[in-house]
Amino acid sequence: MQFFKKKKTKSFEDDAQAVCSAAALLGTSEYHLFQIAHIQWFGSPAAESALEQIFSQYIQTDVVPFWMRDLVRSIMQKSRRGELDATEYGFESRRPQTITPELDRSLLYVFAGAMVLFSILIFTIDWTIRIS
Repeated sequence: MQFFKKKKTKSFEDDAQAVCSAAALLGTSEYHLFQIAHIQWFGSPAAESALEQIFSQYIQTDVVPFWMRDLVRSIMQKSRRGELDATEYGFESRRPQTITPELDRSLLYVFAGAMVLFSILIFTIDWTIRIS
């Protein structure tokens, strides 16, 4: 019988995946998210060379700076609550996707049907060249 459960620890890969998810939610790049995080935490933009060095280290090691984790945590929490507003981070509001899964599936069926008809036409037409 187990009385104590092992605490699940987050890995660096989990942090890096959260950065990717947060960037995707805002429709931006991870690098741009680093710029935003630096401005929000420190109150001013980072020097380009310093930010490039920090970002390069993140890419190589998956280690996310504490100020970036803070922003990512905030974005993910707001997203879960349905309160994420891209304009809060300097982005234009993103319109919801207009294609529904049902329409997407219908388009797939139409495309597949068109391919079948095209294949039938290709194989049933007599392509021999007649020289008179």
